[in-house]
Amino acid sequence: MTQIQCSLTQSAPSGYGFQSSDSGTTISGPPGGGSGSKGPEIKSIFGGGPNGGEGSTPMNETLYSDITNISGVAAVEPILQEVEGYNKTVYPTMMQNGVQSQSTQGFNITVPNYIIEGIPFNASLINNYPILPTNVTAGRNLQSTNTCDVFLSVNNSAYFNAGAGDTINILGTNFTVVGIYSPSGVDNQDLYMPLSEAQAITNNTDTITTLNVFGDNTSDVSSVSNAISVAHPDLNVQTAQDRLS
Repeated sequence: MTQIQCSLTQSAPSGYGFQSSDSGTTISGPPGGGSGSKGPEIKSIFGGGPNGGEGSTPMNETLYSDITNISGVAAVEPILQEVEGYNKTVYPTMMQNGVQSQSTQGFNITVPNYIIEGIPFNASLINNYPILPTNVTAGRNLQSTNTCDVFLSVNNSAYFNAGAGDTINILGTNFTVVGIYSPSGVDNQDLYMPLSEAQAITNNTDTITTLNVFGDNTSDVSSVSNAISVAHPDLNVQTAQDRLS
């Protein structure tokens, strides 16, 4: 209840964010491979989620360092989320005069192989805030002592054919798998690594997709949320109560 989520608005002025990849282009043509066809591997689609969920507008991390100084803010967690997968062209079916047919107008979706979650690693965040999955099934959770460690979901473990203690290659960089977690909710393709490493291997220096801000207590959340909105009208600021509503 003390967590406030901040993301860049779609209407933010130029300079507040970076160029985002397009995963929704309309394509004309014959249906081809049934309900869809698999395209080439893609890299660095910001944000997103399972089966081509909505992406996020990438933000310039350096513009928001002042949020830590707002009264009532206990901690700030910048996050870089990147989808690594492939494009798939989908041709939806439709009913016309009682007959089902396949549209010749297709659109691209991004199908993830895995989703990189880059988060900052310091003892205060790791020990006091819910920034990592806790249902560890093998090995251990991430710690702040090694930048080349990675924490995989069970699905990631199957994709990479790797377990705790193994070495895997992600975008040309070797990582040691320190642990496997059983996901809850929609994070079944998320793998966790230090933010600095995520930015480096995806060539996105100073880039994030979300800021999680934690208030000192629940009574501070409203005032902190308002202060962030005043200081940064380019941000979409949501409290837990906003999401419940």
